[in-house]
Amino acid sequence: MGFSKSPVYACPQEAVRNFWGFIMTNLWDKRQAAEFLNISPFSVAGKVARREIPFIKIGRRVLFDPADLKTFVESRKVKPRPEPWEKR
Repeated sequence: MGFSKSPVYACPQEAVRNFWGFIMTNLWDKRQAAEFLNISPFSVAGKVARREIPFIKIGRRVLFDPADLKTFVESRKVKPRPEPWEKR
């Protein structure tokens, strides 16, 4: 199962201008976000319900900005502890 490179659009047109005039072309759906995070789409839905990951809501549709998901992953990294003989 390969990762889909094609963007998901909020409507059938090739790109959508949002309220501020920016073209939104690279938003992911729940399945694509789940593939990126290596979790199930059900887990993604749970994280959305608990407001644990950033998402964009357009009508009833829940979409994800890949940059926000990358930032989310970076913020979840745990740094290793220093060795006991090293000074802090």
